[in-house]
Amino acid sequence: MTRVQICGVTTVEDAIMCEEEGVDAVGLVLVEGRKRSITPKTARLIGDRLGPFVQRTGIIFAKSVDETLQIANEAEVDIVQTYSNNLNELETLRDNGFRVVSTVLVDPRKGGLDTQTISMMLEEMRNCCDLILFEPVSDGVFGGQGLQHDYNHLELNYLRHCKRFAIAGGLRPDNVTDALAFRPYAVDVSSGVEREIGKKDRALVREFVAKCKEGRYHD
Repeated sequence: MTRVQICGVTTVEDAIMCEEEGVDAVGLVLVEGRKRSITPKTARLIGDRLGPFVQRTGIIFAKSVDETLQIANEAEVDIVQTYSNNLNELETLRDNGFRVVSTVLVDPRKGGLDTQTISMMLEEMRNCCDLILFEPVSDGVFGGQGLQHDYNHLELNYLRHCKRFAIAGGLRPDNVTDALAFRPYAVDVSSGVEREIGKKDRALVREFVAKCKEGRYHD
């Protein structure tokens, strides 16, 4: 079944609720200035209250790999979700004991790279990280903004070159099946299961998880 990450969790109460509703991971935004950002200390407190089968993902957008490692260690996360596609940085994170999700920002207005280039890029990244996450971007805006993919563009230029991947961007209970049609390893949702910014809605989380768990198992 497709794995589910609820991103932008800001409180212990919401994290426990997400666990109760069957999510596989909670995303903790460790980026200053973001609407759902929390401190590493708060992330650690949230993680301490979760059981062993829910992954703690730190979303980190730092200036250097050393800063990323410092934040991740302070927050005591299991997974680092980074916006760096630098192969050496990805390897360094893995060498320090973290599972690594590398985010590729996709802007359909810029067109696609040629097949050979994108295939080689994704192959190199797969060797240095555990999962590639495709997230939409528009005018430099991304992450928790409700932006949606152009799935034709995404599939043609990216998904067909990557067997294991995750999809984020504008997902909600009523449209997640559009993403599930491409059989992603995981989907990542934030604003689509909120009643207000940073506050998750149990009914929406429950419906979202149910839609994802109805799908087929992956290889």
